[in-house]
Amino acid sequence: ELEGYYNNPLLKSHTFDAKIQAGFTSTKVDSFFHFFAGGLLGLKGYPFYSIEGRNMAIGSFYYRFPVWKNINKRLGIMYLKNLYAAPFYQVGQAWDDTLPGADEALQDVGIQLRLEVNTFYFMPLKLFYEAAYPLDEQMNKSLTYEKQWRHYLGLLFNFDLRMSNRHQNLKGI
Repeated sequence: ELEGYYNNPLLKSHTFDAKIQAGFTSTKVDSFFHFFAGGLLGLKGYPFYSIEGRNMAIGSFYYRFPVWKNINKRLGIMYLKNLYAAPFYQVGQAWDDTLPGADEALQDVGIQLRLEVNTFYFMPLKLFYEAAYPLDEQMNKSLTYEKQWRHYLGLLFNFDLRMSNRHQNLKGI
């Protein structure tokens, strides 16, 4: 996995995020060990099991900007801080033996909302909502996955689902 975060020099607190995920398995393995390239951690517009293979590549591109900074409002036990939005585009595929052509790549688009919250004035929480729409119909093992909106909602201590804290250096994002 490779990620890059780039500040917009013209607009403060606006960033462009690019992420590439890739996986490779050189030997034939049971499908239990395949890469599944859909769902919240993959191509968000597709169900988790709809895209699978021994190899995988996904590119994700976000443009993140503040919707409301310094909200400074209390809602019950929560203290609302900042709200960010990020339209996104993703492209990728998973395969077994032959690298698929560009015309076989699956694509989706969507929007992400992030809300920074403190509970009891000191416990940081991060709420997120994502809606993604696939631009292509997908078929896997005789099942057809039609184009429809997929929604994700989460509550975390950090916006990144992984264990890493390496993004803490980005102020206000």
